[in-house]
Amino acid sequence: MKWLMTLVFLLVAVDARAFSTVVNFTDANRQDLRVLFLDSTQLTEAANECDVSAAQPCTEMYWIERRVKGGKRIEVDRADVDISSPLHRIAFRLHEPVNDPSDLVLIASAVSVVDPATGGPKSAGWREFPIVAQLEQLGDAERPTLQYQSLLPTTLDNTPMRRGTLSSNLTVTDPDNPTKKFDVYVRRVRTPGGGPDVLHDIEVAGLPRGKKVKASLKGVETFNGLPVAAKATLQAPAFPKGRDDASFFLNASAEADDIASEQKYKLDTRIHPTWRTESWEIGPKFEATLGNTTSKAPNTAALSADFRYWFAEDIPGFIQSHSIVFAPIYRTDRKFDNRDSGIDVTWEPFLRPFEGKTLERRRALELRSGGVPQAIHWGFRIRPKIALEYGKHIESASAELDDEQYSRLRGEVVAFIEWQQLRFTVAAQTRHLFNEEVILNDKSEVVRISASTRNYVRAELAYDLGIIAVTLTHNKGRTPPAFTPTHSTAFGITWKF
Repeated sequence: MKWLMTLVFLLVAVDARAFSTVVNFTDANRQDLRVLFLDSTQLTEAANECDVSAAQPCTEMYWIERRVKGGKRIEVDRADVDISSPLHRIAFRLHEPVNDPSDLVLIASAVSVVDPATGGPKSAGWREFPIVAQLEQLGDAERPTLQYQSLLPTTLDNTPMRRGTLSSNLTVTDPDNPTKKFDVYVRRVRTPGGGPDVLHDIEVAGLPRGKKVKASLKGVETFNGLPVAAKATLQAPAFPKGRDDASFFLNASAEADDIASEQKYKLDTRIHPTWRTESWEIGPKFEATLGNTTSKAPNTAALSADFRYWFAEDIPGFIQSHSIVFAPIYRTDRKFDNRDSGIDVTWEPFLRPFEGKTLERRRALELRSGGVPQAIHWGFRIRPKIALEYGKHIESASAELDDEQYSRLRGEVVAFIEWQQLRFTVAAQTRHLFNEEVILNDKSEVVRISASTRNYVRAELAYDLGIIAVTLTHNKGRTPPAFTPTHSTAFGITWKF
């Protein structure tokens, strides 16, 4: 059963790897060393094994030396190869324990591997394996995530104390200005598999957008009483491409018709900064789509305080994650004739078949598998939502509805498909109104009070240029609080980050 659990873990680890090799001490005696190959390297067993007392000694096959500090080298007494799992490894027994982990390199003079073309052995030549803690970025993760490879097996427990310690010891600086530090903190930490191991996922928040940074992490472990540090160059998250992914989104469009003497202006904005803890994402949100009469814009705005609780993340099965959002919300039309106050409760499942398929993440996976990222040209994502809207009309164009309650059930899907720098996004909503509400025509006249269903669609074709994008946007349907009909198409410029 133990070997079966190990095999299952290794199969999972293959999909989550960030390193080509991992070198670590397997226990605290600092004399047993392991090299684990996480790439496609396939060892030949007998050719890479040795023993100090056997016909094939290790003296000229493997040894450890210090490249910078110098000093005597550490001999290897025994090397055993394990090819029983998909990840091949070599276990070493050193002649003496290691006291100082800094500046150590394992030299392998003639590693023998399987030739994929013939299936027979071939020499991979001299290999050097630095014996250091490693820090890498998981480019295919949904949120910025670092993978830390420790020198000794350990477990990173996801506690406030642990996250606080790691946040204090994680230093992120601008490579062009080392004195400039970024305020980055650890949101979540875990050791995949739950037990002592050498690979650990550290999810961070606060990295600057679209910039390379230098990162240094210490405080995870000590080795013979000495602190261990790991360094890496990280690529901060790219500028967001879509409205729902951005902390700040502003789309402006203007159109003039000299023949009909009409001018159309429209402004579409979404501001949604968030602060993250282990299970909560909290932040204000302001959304507005406003324009003049001829633009046929929705002319509505909403201000809310969003409290998103993640009650399941990265779970196996069809639904990858669950979150629920509690949002006290205030809605109004442009003239403040119709105003609502209430609360929206939204359940948002993240479906595994439709997540992790964006162009950025597919390219990250291609890079990790040894392919060419630029050979991947397209990606997509689909996210459904179900929400209950409840509150009261503070003011209504129909006086008989003032201070009356409203309740609505909202279904929503946000989907996009992208090709290179082009992205086509559709956000579709349908609301069932359980109570009587005001429905206005395009002249802001009350035409009826009805309990029914109202739909709204926003479609956008964008050419992404980083912090800006050139967009063609189409709006059609009705949105609260007044459900004024909108049917507009506009060409504009978008700013986002």
